Amino acid sequence: MSKNQATHRMKYTVRYSRRARRVGLRVSLRNGLEIVLPWGFDSKLVPEIVERKRAWIERSVGNLEKTVRLLRPESLRLDALDEDWEIQYTATARAAVVARETEGGVLSARGAIENPYEVAMGLRRWLHRKAIAHLIPWLEGVSERQSIPFSRATVRAQKTRWASCSERRTISLNRSLLFLPTPLVDQVFIHELCHITHINHSTEFWSLVGQLEPNFKELEARLRKADDYVPTWASPSVDVGKN
Repeated sequence: MSKNQATHRMKYTVRYSRRARRVGLRVSLRNGLEIVLPWGFDSKLVPEIVERKRAWIERSVGNLEKTVRLLRPESLRLDALDEDWEIQYTATARAAVVARETEGGVLSARGAIENPYEVAMGLRRWLHRKAIAHLIPWLEGVSERQSIPFSRATVRAQKTRWASCSERRTISLNRSLLFLPTPLVDQVFIHELCHITHINHSTEFWSLVGQLEPNFKELEARLRKADDYVPTWASPSVDVGKN
């Protein structure tokens, strides 16, 4: 159950939750400022809470506005594929945003383009399809060259890892690898393929990595700072914050 309210021009939504144990404030692209109340809490107390948290709210809303400007890019670059895309937006009655490639390096985004959340979702769905089409065959090629087979590969939207390898020899690739330079993507693939033989980060593991890529230390150091290559809209989470 929810309802829209406003205090001194500050609009917010009130929602009751049986799971909530205390009053929670959340600022997100999808819902704006949302006040989550435990079941039975007196909603008449909400304006006072909003006023008390005004500094945090204004700071969070300011961060949200900065994020909004980054969620509807005019262009994008996929370093891994050496591709540059100009994005053309067209408003339609569609509730979501669909991004499709057209001629001349143009990415057409159609739908609810006035909604930055939907724009980001549409671009991320396109990125996911792109990653499946390119990253998995790329990994297969590296696997064949290094004579290290794996069972299967998937593409995901990991928040903290570029890739991972399971004990069942399944390698999961982060779709945001497409934003990284080619040498860094190759290093991620070599790293995960070496986990096929050594599932941990033992001395033997790093010895094998060094055999396959002598420059691995420099590449691994660059990977630790490679988040800067990933644009805001491609992040797995676009929520600004909670309180």
